[in-house]
Amino acid sequence: MQPKKQENRGGYREGSGQKPIILRWSDRFKGNLEKAIRKRAKLEGKSVFDVMLDLLYSEKTQDAVRSSIFKTCAEILAEKSTRQTVEKHDYKHRVIILAENQPAEAEDAGSQVH
Repeated sequence: MQPKKQENRGGYREGSGQKPIILRWSDRFKGNLEKAIRKRAKLEGKSVFDVMLDLLYSEKTQDAVRSSIFKTCAEILAEKSTRQTVEKHDYKHRVIILAENQPAEAEDAGSQVH
């Protein structure tokens, strides 16, 4: 019988040790940051994105700074977003609304035998 692999976060028991840290920023924090960025951009005449790109393409910028700016840009552009449409109805009781069934596509219609 093979011994059970020990977690690298400490402890032999399952689930023991420090939990992984996942950073999630609140909407309030993001809003305050966006306001500060816009205010500073208005004062300086340059947006934060212009400054980031200047640093990214500058030959004097250190490689560590350049890679962190590139990573930040990649995270911003690759972030997945979801949108949801919420319709308000004045029902007096609980209602489950199912998605509408879409008609068969044209490719399915071509494969049918008449």
